[in-house]
Amino acid sequence: MRLRRGVLLAIAIAAGPLPCRAAEAPVDFARDIQPLLASRCYDCHGPEKAKGGLHLTTLKNALRGGESGEPTLIAGASARSLLIKRVTTLDEDDVMPPPKQHKTIPPAQLALLKEWIRQGAPWGRHWSYEPVVRQSVPKNGETNPVDAFKRDEQALLLLSGGSALDSAGRSCLFRARCFGRGLTRL
Repeated sequence: MRLRRGVLLAIAIAAGPLPCRAAEAPVDFARDIQPLLASRCYDCHGPEKAKGGLHLTTLKNALRGGESGEPTLIAGASARSLLIKRVTTLDEDDVMPPPKQHKTIPPAQLALLKEWIRQGAPWGRHWSYEPVVRQSVPKNGETNPVDAFKRDEQALLLLSGGSALDSAGRSCLFRARCFGRGLTRL
């Protein structure tokens, strides 16, 4: 077991450094931002309710702002955006979401929100409307594309301190090996 783990770790290290998500991939609205807005903001600024005249359900409404007349988002300038000012202020009368709602935004999500605005606040559509994009098969020596993806997944799991082999029992591993070879009846 230790030998297998060591071999997988050596493969993961030889594959090179893992890409930094924040530096390379843009923040995805549907995955990162819309769920944040839905869980923290939509109770007061959602489709049914618009406190202060502010709806955060569409880009058009978010750019227009509320009754203050100030745009909620300034694409490319998170520090000047009213949204960031309101979620980071220390004034209890102005902070959003209000403290009585107990829905503070965690630092990691706040960083995503700032980065999203810095990247131009691309609104995006629901994931089901996005075109399907074919993923390239990892080049790691595997001939079967499924095995290539699994090897990359296992390497990432090992680097994060986990082990895919520990979680599966012997019978499960045996069954997976048989199905992988086309043996459908055990």
